[in-house]
Amino acid sequence: ACATTHAANSPYPNLRLSHQPPNSWPCWSQDALTGASKGNLSGGRAHPSQSIDGYIRDSGTPSLGHRRWIFNHRMGKTGFGQRGRYSCMYAFDRSAPASTMEFVGYPAPGFFPKDALLGEWSITSTRPFGQAMFGANTSVTVTRNGQSVSVTNASRRTPNYGPDTFAWRIDPADIQAGASYTITVSGISGSPSQLSWTTTLSACP
Repeated sequence: ACATTHAANSPYPNLRLSHQPPNSWPCWSQDALTGASKGNLSGGRAHPSQSIDGYIRDSGTPSLGHRRWIFNHRMGKTGFGQRGRYSCMYAFDRSAPASTMEFVGYPAPGFFPKDALLGEWSITSTRPFGQAMFGANTSVTVTRNGQSVSVTNASRRTPNYGPDTFAWRIDPADIQAGASYTITVSGISGSPSQLSWTTTLSACP
């Protein structure tokens, strides 16, 4: 319903997204409004799977809000709707039990496909919503095979767009398949005050 009213109101390529579509839009329904207001919206992609890459990359969205809702550790259920070039993803679910993980790292600990690393790197809290994990004193260091890598744009992202998140950028030239990266985030509120993990970027055929 969410994707249908978007497609009917502004067919591709005249893309227009709204989390609060008015009832003047063609094919509007209460289900369409509910779907739009409780999830991620995508326009211009032919398949819902393509929208996931867009949400994870989240270019042009400094809050990384779409990615953060996907990384929501309390999400037990989701759903997708597609109509034409519009996709809607239900993302506000909190039905899963509290996570036993300390954080969600992106890229994740262990082996991680280099081609799946899109946009900024980040760490997302698994603490209860509204409980801050990061702040003005939070910082990050990254090493590649033991050598320091330059980090830019490191900051806590705007609260209230999903779980608390701290993100940063790595120069694409420093991102190499086969290399191991150790990420250390310091200045975390509460205990532990520092978290560290290692990820090895793998090349997939």
